[in-house]
Amino acid sequence: GATLEEYVRWGGYPKVYSLKDDEARCLDYIQNSILETTLGRDILTLHAVDKPALLRQLFWYVSKLPSQIVSYEKILGHLQGKGNSATLVHYAELLHMAFILIPLSNFSKHPHQVKRSRPKWIIPNPALVDSSISKEGLRGFVFENLVGSHLANLLYGRQKFTLNYWREDPYEMDFVITDDGMPLLVIEVKSGRIKQLPSKEILKQHGLNCPMLVIDQKNIRDFLRTKQVEGVLSFNIQASNE
Repeated sequence: GATLEEYVRWGGYPKVYSLKDDEARCLDYIQNSILETTLGRDILTLHAVDKPALLRQLFWYVSKLPSQIVSYEKILGHLQGKGNSATLVHYAELLHMAFILIPLSNFSKHPHQVKRSRPKWIIPNPALVDSSISKEGLRGFVFENLVGSHLANLLYGRQKFTLNYWREDPYEMDFVITDDGMPLLVIEVKSGRIKQLPSKEILKQHGLNCPMLVIDQKNIRDFLRTKQVEGVLSFNIQASNE
């Protein structure tokens, strides 16, 4: 029963909606009942974390960067305390396993280049985007993250599928779904952010010889109603016909 605007602001935790008339209580619930439980107890109980403060800082810093492409080296330069990029990569994987932060790799037809790429950071539940950023609503990186978070949820547990992005200056495509490493669908999000879009020929040159889906303000609600990857593919056919 939530509106799209409410979902972008408060995400998918049901209890939040019983508190949404009191913003301070909503934020307190997300902070203390969800994030602190995950960051301060669950991850530390299940995994060896030498620098818990660095783990927390990584999440809080990236929560302000939904759907942005930012290198580990740049992030490290903004964090307090000692650490290195390898530590951040490990901590990002722990946050990914806890499903509160997802670093996407840049798609490449050369597999060895994928792991070396700068990550694009997706917050899988909009509630976990920093509240100062989520207030932007249905535009910019928040809107792109909304699409990415839905795709991440659809692909969760589907091991043969992978979610990537693609960027080769000056071109960029927001998301790429692959099936056993083969591109299945490339997705462009019309968020109001100015980008230079590649032609089909350029995409083919970079191994992206697959259909394209465009998500915008007009079809976002129908897109968010898809319940599986196959639904996104059929949604793409329907959108193309329209």
